[in-house]
Amino acid sequence: MKKKLLLILGFLVFTIVQICKGEIEIKNPAIFTNTGWYGEAYRGKPMANGKAFDPDKLTAASYDYRLGTKLLIVYRTKEVVCVVSDRGPSKELRDKGRRLDLSKAAFKKLASTKVGVIRVQIFVLK
Repeated sequence: MKKKLLLILGFLVFTIVQICKGEIEIKNPAIFTNTGWYGEAYRGKPMANGKAFDPDKLTAASYDYRLGTKLLIVYRTKEVVCVVSDRGPSKELRDKGRRLDLSKAAFKKLASTKVGVIRVQIFVLK
């Protein structure tokens, strides 16, 4: 119980600091969603922004955010900042509640790729 309370308190302090720095848009509250990752099978293929996909870069695919949007993705006590550079996940996955796909490198900052899908919190950065 104490560990869980400390994790929540730590996250709240982190979020408040980011808001005070002006790095989080307050008008867009945090969104919770499932996210997965995509990697080598897509290396070099064109993304929606016209560039070639590199699974080693910190990128994200989403239909909910404009291309170029910076997102802070939080999972438990870990976080990563990604840029939306592609569209995804597929309609079939979106219908199952998945609103975001991360590059392999971005996902690995949060969890092991063996996990496959995790529930994250998303903040839009300025």
